[in-house]
Amino acid sequence: MTGLYFFDSRVWEILPGLEPSDRDELEITDVMNRYVEHRELEFVEIDGYWGDAGESIDAYYEVNDFVRGRRPGRAG
Repeated sequence: MTGLYFFDSRVWEILPGLEPSDRDELEITDVMNRYVEHRELEFVEIDGYWGDAGESIDAYYEVNDFVRGRRPGRAG
């Protein structure tokens, strides 16, 4: 999920109880699911362009172009 995440200090209590995924990494969705289980997750949707530079090399270049002031999908 593309987004910007903020957590309170309770995240440090949650992390040790998580199991690594098949990628051998702790997953942010598992952290958020713990907050959901305690009915403590809140979110706000922000309008505008969102790009995941880690998705692929093409996505990286698209985000790079956007940051440099070019519209996604347009050259120059």
